[in-house]
Amino acid sequence: MKSIAVAISYILLCVLLACATLQLMTEGVDAKTAVVSDTLQRVRARGKLVLGVPSDDPPFGFDEKGVLKGVDIDMGIDMGEALSEEIFGKPNRVEFLRVSVDTMLDLLKSGKIDVLLVPMTITPERKKELDFTIPISCQVILFWRRK
Repeated sequence: MKSIAVAISYILLCVLLACATLQLMTEGVDAKTAVVSDTLQRVRARGKLVLGVPSDDPPFGFDEKGVLKGVDIDMGIDMGEALSEEIFGKPNRVEFLRVSVDTMLDLLKSGKIDVLLVPMTITPERKKELDFTIPISCQVILFWRRK
């Protein structure tokens, strides 16, 4: 019986996440368009897309003998290949910049990086300052105790 309750709770959580995603996709469309336009102009002027990625957060991004690896790195490579052709008409116009929790938001706000590829919880406070994509991962936290 408990396993059914856990399954139903998980399904409800996923439904709530889907509703939140739809809300995120429809809020502030005009303001988002202006930000995207400004960022695109900066990227074209610089001649490359700069992606901020973690280097100390496995499996998302980590340093393996001086080489960046992980889920976010792989996604950045794919994104970079597609966007480089689209924006510049040339392949591989992407630079990865290692970021930490302490530096990532300042680097993004200052324009030194164009996109952050990091695991981050979407909160109302962060939504005021940042433009999030739809969530690409979900974490469920369970607490256990003795009977």
